[in-house]
Amino acid sequence: MKHWELPEDWEIEAALPEYVDGEGDATRLLLADGTERLVRARLRTVLERLARRHCRALPLLRAWAKERTALSQTAPLAIAAELVLVPFRARRPRLKGDAAMGVVNAMHAQIARAEAPAEIVLSCGRRIRALWGVKTLAAHLRAADILRQDLEKQAEAAVLRRLFWQKAWHRGTLGRK
Repeated sequence: MKHWELPEDWEIEAALPEYVDGEGDATRLLLADGTERLVRARLRTVLERLARRHCRALPLLRAWAKERTALSQTAPLAIAAELVLVPFRARRPRLKGDAAMGVVNAMHAQIARAEAPAEIVLSCGRRIRALWGVKTLAAHLRAADILRQDLEKQAEAAVLRRLFWQKAWHRGTLGRK
């Protein structure tokens, strides 16, 4: 297996497929500080690696998203509260089977203009053209927001439970009748 470091969840604004002459498929990561990183792996491999570092699998993430949203094939990938990736058509395929979908992190994305093709503005100010219509992209971003809110509620509940149990433990009220 290839070893390469991926940025932290909150740093990733978008991931776009790219073809590098002589080397093949790669993924360009757009980061929140305005920099970019080229990863010499297909986008799917990068997504699998991001999911795996949270002990998750892409098919399970898609199934979970399908249960909560009306989307199935291009459902957002809710990997973590700070990494809910929204697939979108980033470019036209050059060949059959060519990767044309990119992903954008919902916490960093807004739709910039109301006419087609849609344009996504990232938190660092960078703009990405999407080959989807504005309504389609907006529906996907709304679905991602639902999933992100679910993950945030779960994380908040876990922190509150932990604080409760720590407080109860220190007071010595646990295990007493």
